[in-house]
Amino acid sequence: MFERVADGLHIPGAMFDLADRAWEVAAPVPALVTPEHVDPLSQGDVVVPPSGQAGHELIPTDFLWTPEPAGTKYLDSIRTSIQKLLSLDNRVGGAEISRLSEQVFEAVHEKIGSGDYDRAIRKDLLAAAGELGEVAGWLAYDADRQDVVRRMNHEALYFTRLAGDKSMELLTLQNASMHAGFMNRPAEALDLAEMVIEGDYRLSPRLRALFLTRKARALAQAGDESAIKIFAEVRSLFLEGTQDTDPPWAWWIDERELAWHEAMCQKNLGDSRRAIAQFERSVEATAPGEIRSQYLHRAYLLDAQVGVRSWRSVERTLEELVPLIPEVASTRTAVLIEKSIASLRRPEMCAPRSLLERGEVIGRVLSPSSV
Repeated sequence: MFERVADGLHIPGAMFDLADRAWEVAAPVPALVTPEHVDPLSQGDVVVPPSGQAGHELIPTDFLWTPEPAGTKYLDSIRTSIQKLLSLDNRVGGAEISRLSEQVFEAVHEKIGSGDYDRAIRKDLLAAAGELGEVAGWLAYDADRQDVVRRMNHEALYFTRLAGDKSMELLTLQNASMHAGFMNRPAEALDLAEMVIEGDYRLSPRLRALFLTRKARALAQAGDESAIKIFAEVRSLFLEGTQDTDPPWAWWIDERELAWHEAMCQKNLGDSRRAIAQFERSVEATAPGEIRSQYLHRAYLLDAQVGVRSWRSVERTLEELVPLIPEVASTRTAVLIEKSIASLRRPEMCAPRSLLERGEVIGRVLSPSSV
């Protein structure tokens, strides 16, 4: 794992007590790629560089320790590192890079706490720390390190508010509501969504649609059937299009995202058959190059198909998941697939023997990815 991280992020082997990596002696150090040189592509929940670039440029590590006060070069290193972490997440999932992102955040946190930086970059440095904390929280969520998610969300919110970065503050609050729901705390998820909707935040139609979606998710999780009615307003707001005031991260609020959230609400309310059609839409709308999203959306589709005992569909989805399993280390997705396979084994499901055998094989392949 350390070798993959070192090679993927171009971190010298010595930092992991490894021998020098082949690229350290075979190739010159590439130039830094700053965020303004990266065109974001749609990928579900994060911003990533164009396909094919992930992991091939240097992720700067000089900011882990500097002998002089941090300046603009240090700040650029943080921003570039955020982009590289996200691009790897898009390709391989968050399981193997979550701890690395946490380490990077702690280094920046210490630098800020000590005051060892040029005062001219203070506001930008606080904003970068907030964004880095949000990314570390997201990666921890994908790695199923839920205690870390909550801590990183709190850290991100602290720094974004110090920096006055309303855009990243809203993304962090959205993540916090998402995480509360994932942890089966719908009342907390609802409180966070309504705090934004009813607060003094200036929400564009696209952002209001996002937080109304979070409200719907929380209500559905609590068993409130009024959740489905909210999607009429959500889609109306969505159709108003984007605004100049939309934050850069808002591009991932799209038809695929809305279909997936509506499917989740339907499933929470016990209507898995209707949910399947929406899950299928989310799978079809996922670009081939978005590997982690391909994996995740099919896993949710599988869960719904197993719930209604649609065995032919289950077999097809399992086959589609097989080549993705060794490609992506997303612990939360692996746990979801394992849950579906465990459901197949329940006697009352009466699943075909061939499907049970297929599930057992996939379970054995999957198990190392979910540790």
